[in-house]
Amino acid sequence: MAWYDSAWLYRVPLTLANHSGVNEPEAQITIPKSAGHFWSKTLSTFNDVRLTAADGITLLDWAFDGGTPSQANRTATIVVDDTDHNVATLYGNAAASASVGAWLYYGNSEDGLASNANNSVDVNTGTAKTLLMPVGAASNMSNAYHAHASAPGVDQAYPDSEFRKQVNDQTYIFWHMGRAIGPLSQPNHKRFDNEEIAYATAIIYDQDGADTTSAMTELNEIAILGNHVVRMPIKAGDHEKRYFIIMTFGLVDAEGGIRVIDQRATIHVRNLGLHPA
Repeated sequence: MAWYDSAWLYRVPLTLANHSGVNEPEAQITIPKSAGHFWSKTLSTFNDVRLTAADGITLLDWAFDGGTPSQANRTATIVVDDTDHNVATLYGNAAASASVGAWLYYGNSEDGLASNANNSVDVNTGTAKTLLMPVGAASNMSNAYHAHASAPGVDQAYPDSEFRKQVNDQTYIFWHMGRAIGPLSQPNHKRFDNEEIAYATAIIYDQDGADTTSAMTELNEIAILGNHVVRMPIKAGDHEKRYFIIMTFGLVDAEGGIRVIDQRATIHVRNLGLHPA
């Protein structure tokens, strides 16, 4: 993977909820109080905080908003400007309506480290997109569905995953992209997974061919996690219907190259209440 600088020990993935066709989105996030590792490992000055695009390298133009951050009170709001985050330019037009990746770096204890926050950033917080931070994401994984994506093959039969859920289940599908990314990547610093997930988007059809995306998921809640995993919320569904998911993942390497992979799965919905023992 591409890492901004070895002097920074930690990073967490952020997801820009950009499912509304904006090429140059502004964004904001209030760091959750439950993000304990961030609060305990950042400098008291917060000068070690850096934000990059999905490639892990390209610095974004950002600032702290709403006053000086406080480690004691665990309060910090970050806003990201649109000036250098034209997602359509970085990743292609598909990223202008998708969940777009970014990284939050911290954990550089160098004496006298200067902040790269830009105090002149002018963001309209009323229309800024939400940045998601996956605090506690792992705790959601045990009771959810898992799709281990594969590298696309010649004449591959789709779908390669099938899941079952009850009508009223609110759950997640975790798309594990490591198997799809690794075999097609090039060596980079003794690793083979030098690509990161730049963006992810989805469309869901029912068995009759109707677009049921808005009923079955919340696109702006699709989150890009660490280790090439994407979390997708799943809801609703009609009894004894099958729903066909097409997930599109844009991958970016350390040189800015873009590759797109489609992955597909079927959800079979049943109402167990209609089948008493």
